[in-house]
Amino acid sequence: MKKQVIYAGCMSLVLFACQNSTIQTNNHEEKMQKADSIIHRDHEHAKQSSAVTLDNGKKWVANAETSEGIKKMIQLTESVPGNANLHDYHALKEKLEAEFSMILSKCTMTGEAHNQLHNYLLPMKGMFEGLNSPDISVCVKSLEELKQHLGEYDDFFM
Repeated sequence: MKKQVIYAGCMSLVLFACQNSTIQTNNHEEKMQKADSIIHRDHEHAKQSSAVTLDNGKKWVANAETSEGIKKMIQLTESVPGNANLHDYHALKEKLEAEFSMILSKCTMTGEAHNQLHNYLLPMKGMFEGLNSPDISVCVKSLEELKQHLGEYDDFFM
């Protein structure tokens, strides 16, 4: 149930952020704090499915800014050295959250493509939190999960 509540809040955050892309802030931490407050406030959509699906067997058309943001996130995750320390992972989290916020602020997608993008984006928040762990093994695991997830973008979007 707790995961469903978190999912519902994240879904509300993403929907809210995309539909209100004119709201601009210079501080991505402030955006993430707003996201957390929305997560705690919204429990109504907890039963929605989070699986990304294709458009009758075809990929969804994503806006260029989204695809560019995902590409930048992939580059950031691939730039982590093999001997990364906690500081490296924590810094990566900040950079990834900034890209994530940029994707949300430039979202122009509508309809079911928009909903499917949100289904794709939502799991990233938990992966970002894992990168901020004081346990290096949690950071490593979260990075691997995130790399795999980012690699699946092209399976669903063009």
